[in-house]
Amino acid sequence: MSRGILFAIAACAIGAPAIADPVADFYQDKRVNLIVSFGTGGTYGLYGRLVADHITQHLPGNPKVIVQHMPGAGGIVATNHMYNIAPKDGTHVGMLFKDIALAQVVQPNSVRYDARKLNWIGSVNQYYAVVMTWAASGAESIEAARKQEVIMASSGQGHHGTVLSQAMNELLGTRFRSITGYDGAGAMHLAMERGEVHARIGSWESIKTGQAGWIRDKKIHLIAQAGVSKSAELRDVPLVLDLVKDPADRSMIELIDSGSVVGWSLSMPPDVPAERVAAWRAAFEKMVKDPDFLAAAKKVNADVDPKTGKEISEVIDRVLSSSPEVFERTRKIANSAK
Repeated sequence: MSRGILFAIAACAIGAPAIADPVADFYQDKRVNLIVSFGTGGTYGLYGRLVADHITQHLPGNPKVIVQHMPGAGGIVATNHMYNIAPKDGTHVGMLFKDIALAQVVQPNSVRYDARKLNWIGSVNQYYAVVMTWAASGAESIEAARKQEVIMASSGQGHHGTVLSQAMNELLGTRFRSITGYDGAGAMHLAMERGEVHARIGSWESIKTGQAGWIRDKKIHLIAQAGVSKSAELRDVPLVLDLVKDPADRSMIELIDSGSVVGWSLSMPPDVPAERVAAWRAAFEKMVKDPDFLAAAKKVNADVDPKTGKEISEVIDRVLSSSPEVFERTRKIANSAK
């Protein structure tokens, strides 16, 4: 090849523009709203702030991510907003409530979304729920809860704790009586300490960090755990799903406990351009391995046990493909709480 041709090729290479990145171009100087479906001060807010502080450096264009709290109806308000009102251009991401599939089945009059059509990005941490009883109540095990009435505090009729405790009554013979209307975990914890109620179902994450004294002083018993798999820290606590043998019954428990995999997750509305969804998924997977993110999470005692968007989508698709009979039984159980 002659020297002149080489010079010509080099000149063309030097003068050629850099390959454009349409995702980076879109997010350059943009603001992304991270919609959190509960108020400030809770675990959702904690994980929302961690994500907002660390994911931007992994996103093309490095947009500014701002947390926006949108509480209401146990998470349904924010989810309806994300699905129907929020722009579908990639500038809105949700940290929505974990029981998104359960609510779709048992609260059809309030729900205005289809969880299967959301673009799932990934979950920072799985939700390990525990069935805890106040030690003074005497209900120290599932067997004990079969022999005596155990008053269970809950937020609402269709909420996870209410539905699971009523399902346990039907399938395992326990005698939980749900008292609904408590405004969050703090009110339920206070009710337990006062002796107004004997039990609640709640996050192991929040108990071991916020109520560590209860565990240290043996003020509570962990008589079961919810979810589709056990927490590595609770190997000796029975899993409700393992206590249920009939396939149809197990399908119902998997629906009720589907939030364990959803956990503290990110999702985007339907119809967001595929390349922007892919960019968020890639950024999420980098973030949950980032030493700076992991150190920041450890500093505030926030566990990181991630799931990919694909894994969450598979769970949502599976439980919402259950039979109409499973849906009807679940609705009946949800409506049986007083």
